[in-house]
Amino acid sequence: MKIRVISSLVAGAMLIGALIISQFFSAMLHIIASVVSAVAAYEAAGATGARVSKSITAVSVVTAAVAPFTMLAAEPVLAVKTLVCVYALLVFALELRKHKDIPMPNLMVTVLLTLLVPASLSHMVTVWMLGGKAHGIFLIVMMLLAAWSSDTGAYFAGVNLGKHKLCPVISPKKTVEGFIGGILSCVAILEIVAFVYGWLIAPEVKLSYTSIAVTAAVCSVISVLGDLTFSLLKRHVGIKDYGTIMPGHGGVLDRFDSVIFVAPVFTLIITYFPILYV
Repeated sequence: MKIRVISSLVAGAMLIGALIISQFFSAMLHIIASVVSAVAAYEAAGATGARVSKSITAVSVVTAAVAPFTMLAAEPVLAVKTLVCVYALLVFALELRKHKDIPMPNLMVTVLLTLLVPASLSHMVTVWMLGGKAHGIFLIVMMLLAAWSSDTGAYFAGVNLGKHKLCPVISPKKTVEGFIGGILSCVAILEIVAFVYGWLIAPEVKLSYTSIAVTAAVCSVISVLGDLTFSLLKRHVGIKDYGTIMPGHGGVLDRFDSVIFVAPVFTLIITYFPILYV
């Protein structure tokens, strides 16, 4: 537990530092998404067995690293389409040589995660743009909290009140009581953070606490879906963690599994139901 807490504090400090830098260097958000996506692609290749092919692994990692920067292209939609097509062409051409070592279903999972992770994390840029330079970081923090904050409430509610298993085959420790506690804690944490932000940092903004509550509740449910999905994949391939980059947590995919699912949902909700007005 001690290692897990220390690892979380170090990672959190690094992330906050990077977000602060993004205030003065907007490309930092693309760099964060690029680094996380590249590591995730490498972990995905390892989990599915695709790492036996160095060429497929290299193509996947490079594609994941480049993907977030397509948003900076003059024609971003064209850039994304081109990147996806080139990646598919290369990886399936290489699979023809390695089909005996890498089953096609495993390769498809590698391809899916290689494209899904950067596509999801690129929503950080969209969220930042919705908040503008003044409030972009606040919205990104809210998005990350929407993905991660329910874990604490779910843990304590599950330990103290948990009686009914939520999904015993996939995640034996998750309970219905923990699930409900996670939703309530997510709503409470986002409401408190928003209140403090509006009170101490940006008193000029108007916050919609109703929208915040709805956003938190929906994203908490989605975060559990993301966690269970990636847990199911781990059970399918027979691994405990996707990596070891974060002591006590595992790999990037272990820590960002819920963010990958939450980011697009959070972005969609606050686009049509803003949580702050200037």
